[in-house]
Amino acid sequence: KQVFGTEGAVRGLVRVAQDGKDKSRGNACMAIGNLCDEDDAQSEIDRVVLRQHKTQLLEVEGAMWALVQTAVECGPDVAVQACRSIATVLWAHKGTKEALCGLDGALRDMIGIGGIQGHKAVAVACSVIANAADVAGCTARLIVKIASCEGAIDTMVRVVLDQERDRKAGCEAARALANISEPLSAREDDEEAAARMRKDGANHRAGGVDPEELRGWIMNAKGATTALVRACVSGSDEAKE
Repeated sequence: KQVFGTEGAVRGLVRVAQDGKDKSRGNACMAIGNLCDEDDAQSEIDRVVLRQHKTQLLEVEGAMWALVQTAVECGPDVAVQACRSIATVLWAHKGTKEALCGLDGALRDMIGIGGIQGHKAVAVACSVIANAADVAGCTARLIVKIASCEGAIDTMVRVVLDQERDRKAGCEAARALANISEPLSAREDDEEAAARMRKDGANHRAGGVDPEELRGWIMNAKGATTALVRACVSGSDEAKE
């Protein structure tokens, strides 16, 4: 996995993800994800190296956008590879989360894939939202941006409701809702950002909802209570958790 130390290797993978044919783009995305996968870490040193890979990825212009566009533009199998890669590079890394949230339309694209019933990439698209919202590396300002993105909460609720069709997707959508509902006090920049957001009037859509009410956004979503109770009763063990 030291390929990231080879000059031009990352740029080469990103270039393929941008300009290659579908299968090549998918393979490039998969390679990028594998090179950043902290599940493969055998020691804390390995984990540090893998996190450095994520930072190096951000230094390549257009890298995150290339992953997103591959998911959007290519067929279902390649979309799975691209979304899985995005979810991997987002895990516990503030920089990659800020990069994704800073790309115009990127969150909406991921939510859009998650909302396509029967699409092969629904589960991994929900994983992207879940990992983006996870407390590790996700600041108060970022979580408000994620939660207030059009369709984010409603789509995750619908996927949980449809868990009998795709149990893995239901589990990942439930995880996304759980992560979104974490209080702002758990976030890295809690006090400063929350105070600033209130002062600036950063509200959910145009509804005038205070950022502290993230959990209220979920509970007010149509079908949310039913979805969560159903997950507790008949979901997988992970979804129940």
